[in-house]
Amino acid sequence: MRRNKKFYVYMMLFLVLIAQLAFSGKGFIGTDVAASVRTSASGAVDMQADSTVDLYVSDDLSEDIQALPLGAAAGVDAVTGEEAKIEPRIVYNSTLTASGEIIDDLTGNTGKSDFENKVISYCEDRINIYSEPDETSDIVGCMYSRSQADIIEKGEIWTKISSGNVVGYAKNTYLLFGEEADKVAPFIGDKTTVVEAEELPVYASADSSSAVIATFHAGENINAYEEIGNWVLVECESGYGYVEDTGISSTYDLATAWTVDEENAYLAEQARIEAERREAERVAAAKAAMSQSTSIGRTTNAAMSASDSEVYLLACIIEWEAGWEPYEGKLAVANVVLNRVRSSRFKQNTITDVIYAPGQFTGVLDGNGNISERFSTLLANGPSHQDSYTAAGEALAGVNNIGDYLFFISVKKANYARYSQYTVLNNHCFYVY
Repeated sequence: MRRNKKFYVYMMLFLVLIAQLAFSGKGFIGTDVAASVRTSASGAVDMQADSTVDLYVSDDLSEDIQALPLGAAAGVDAVTGEEAKIEPRIVYNSTLTASGEIIDDLTGNTGKSDFENKVISYCEDRINIYSEPDETSDIVGCMYSRSQADIIEKGEIWTKISSGNVVGYAKNTYLLFGEEADKVAPFIGDKTTVVEAEELPVYASADSSSAVIATFHAGENINAYEEIGNWVLVECESGYGYVEDTGISSTYDLATAWTVDEENAYLAEQARIEAERREAERVAAAKAAMSQSTSIGRTTNAAMSASDSEVYLLACIIEWEAGWEPYEGKLAVANVVLNRVRSSRFKQNTITDVIYAPGQFTGVLDGNGNISERFSTLLANGPSHQDSYTAAGEALAGVNNIGDYLFFISVKKANYARYSQYTVLNNHCFYVY
């Protein structure tokens, strides 16, 4: 029967323990040999354990192991004279330092870690990287969650890392090491596995004595899947097989750290992209609004009388709201003022009261309800466009180009879905609810 490597290691260890016990005159778990191993009526070996000693129990055996003879009194059945058999369950004394170290190596995860010298940041958003292992030191960069870095020096609280163009310290609390990183990486990044060995045989099973079904060569990219100890399941031309992990290396396409300047540049670029997106939406909305707006055309209202001061004030508010708009835009603003004078929805029934009503024309009044300094300057200097005077006169004469609309707003701020009717004239949307 072919025995695997682990079997022989166990056997060697068992022999060492027997030798130690034979020379010390002690049994398996610190008891006297004569008292610890005795023959029962059925011929089975019965082992007594000292309850004060910690036990290390291994069930990781695939084949029965015959017990080695302990001597005429200990290893031979008293009735049949045949060698006694021990079940495939070996008990080790964890107080034996040397043996304990060997057992830990045998029973631990001996597979090769893809993150032996790397870490993954795992946090809610991002972590800072500092120039020193101290949060009061300079911030030299950051790592967003699910980024990777190389370990330079690991400490109990801080780890010095290198990632991207950043070298600095990050808190261990926000980092995944070794096995933890190995478990998380497949879920957050695409794995790339490269053959490092000159020739890498692919076995039919996770055993070097099994048939070789394919061979990879150095530099080849292969598809690697689950790990079983030192073996890795891979895909090859013949289907699926196993390779030893010492012949391959795997990486994941995870992000790396950013310097402070790199992050600022990224955030600025994202802000620019967002501004362009919003502007594109605004332009699209404006175009859609233009296509759906109601075409009013010119109508005639009854003429409205006004004093010279009111005519001047009307011209000033036209200049204030639509000074750089084409004439139709100026005429529309004038008619909004006059429509409010006529409307029962507004308690103000004069041009002056409408223009100076709180919260109606932005910037006309200051925070205390007084005429603002800027509007006072306009009143003192008068409109700079003659069209503002003309629009005021025509509107008072009854010329109307917006029907009975009572409000207007910049097309950049318009919420067309809220308006029952509206029309767009250049940069203003005129509407009613």
